[in-house]
Amino acid sequence: MTSFLLRISILLSMITTWHVTAAQVQKMALGDRIVVMSVPEDKKAGAEWKRILDSRKVHPNDSTAILTKHFSAAEKDWYALIASREAYWELMIDSLAVPFDNLVINKVVILAGLGGVDDAFTFGKETICFDLCVLEANYGDAKSEDNSSRIDRLFAHEMTHLFHKKCLKSADLELRTFRDSILWECIYEGLGTYRSLSKNWLPEGNALPAATSKALATLIPEFIINIESVCNADSLNANQKAGIRRSLSRGAILKKWGAFPVAIWIAVFTNNDAEKLKTVIQWGIDAPILLAIRNTQFNSTQLQNLIQCLKK
Repeated sequence: MTSFLLRISILLSMITTWHVTAAQVQKMALGDRIVVMSVPEDKKAGAEWKRILDSRKVHPNDSTAILTKHFSAAEKDWYALIASREAYWELMIDSLAVPFDNLVINKVVILAGLGGVDDAFTFGKETICFDLCVLEANYGDAKSEDNSSRIDRLFAHEMTHLFHKKCLKSADLELRTFRDSILWECIYEGLGTYRSLSKNWLPEGNALPAATSKALATLIPEFIINIESVCNADSLNANQKAGIRRSLSRGAILKKWGAFPVAIWIAVFTNNDAEKLKTVIQWGIDAPILLAIRNTQFNSTQLQNLIQCLKK
């Protein structure tokens, strides 16, 4: 009963923030689709966490210390924050599904552990992982004013990834070439980043914040060079391919030549319109190039190169 009342009590804020409709109340209030698990406290969660880290190659295969280490006080605060958002996240799921033609994911497992290198990431079809040590290192005290909204944005980012992966499978889209895989990562990470950016980066009316414009001035030329390169991937060696992939979506936000520009272009194009966001998703791996063409002034050579890339 308490869980039901909690879900109803936060519905009004969800209607404003995530465009939840009143017709969804009963369905969502009875949800219980999210399961939050602590790695040190649950053997099953610990085994799964180790398997996930092994698959990401971030620690030795025989390492078990990370599974038995207890959370520090600061990490416990982050776990408490994550656990406290469960009901709120239940209500976010359906709104995040709208641009994906309301795809259904019946269960989402939230694993909280230690020992990775990313603050949050997905695994498989239904798992979202939060690394509490990385969260504390990157964002400080979980109880700070900014971190309640930040953890919601991180969840939205990762939940969007789960929907996007399911959408990819449903569409039977094959990533057959290096070009395909890079364009996919640009839209996959760009859409996730769009969900997790704070309002400080996003358009205000028809204007971009100064910091965003400055970042794009650096990243867009890199985007163009890299996209032109991947569209002629036969001339790239393994080291060049690795260099292109390395900073597409990893590292500091201002280093992400693929994810950040695409996220901003999505924000500009959609203007919070779910139908336009659905259109972006339907463009598939062509989306990064189509968004670039729609949102940026290029010289004629650059424009022709981008158009040619669409045809490959």
